[in-house]
Amino acid sequence: MNLELSTGGPDGPTEALREEYRKATLTLEGLVYIVIDPPFPDYDFAKAGALWITGGEHKSTDKVQPPIPLEEIPHDAFTYRFYVENWNSCIHIVAKQARIQVE
Repeated sequence: MNLELSTGGPDGPTEALREEYRKATLTLEGLVYIVIDPPFPDYDFAKAGALWITGGEHKSTDKVQPPIPLEEIPHDAFTYRFYVENWNSCIHIVAKQARIQVE
């Protein structure tokens, strides 16, 4: 998965450093599943362009749960979700390893 990560921070000494993005590649190994929820119908999901995503691990208290219950995820795997703001939906991932290479 090719990404552009926000690496800036609010305390950066210049606007350029506060707004900095870096290219990165996310590689998943031992993929158990990847599920892409359909876009919310009221969103312009067919518009070409980059996606704005955020992410986090699934937790039992989350409103959005993974397609497979957390207790059924293999013990040697992790679960993660990307929220795609352009679609108002999620991409769910379960894999055994992940690597990120930042340029």
